[in-house]
Amino acid sequence: MYSTPAAYDRKVTERRVAQVGDPNSAWYAQEPHWVLIEDLLQGTYGMRRKHRRYLPQEPRELDESYDNRLARSVVPPYYQRLERMLAGMLTRKPVKLQDVSDAIREQLFDVDMQGNVVVTGKDAQTQAAMFAVTIK
Repeated sequence: MYSTPAAYDRKVTERRVAQVGDPNSAWYAQEPHWVLIEDLLQGTYGMRRKHRRYLPQEPRELDESYDNRLARSVVPPYYQRLERMLAGMLTRKPVKLQDVSDAIREQLFDVDMQGNVVVTGKDAQTQAAMFAVTIK
């Protein structure tokens, strides 16, 4: 799963952006790297389902030994903890502005026209904005 120098030489898909919501070339360039993150979010059982990718069988390892090693393998929820911690760090202090026009100040402190400040919001929305993970 580790990247090789050849992985960075891959051609970025050229696609036209027709609508505002269409992904751009930077989005397409990052898309292959999200596979690991999506698998980590599934936890131990999700990683075990893709066992050949993340825990390959050794060349002379017996199938029974490999199954035992796979059954003992665990994926601790460190990624989920880190994601929650970082999302909390974004929202723990209010936004401080200096030398900002009134129009921008008004937009930041009334993001959704319901009086909500830019840094407040649901954790899932904050995490999605931080890591570009789609909310399911």
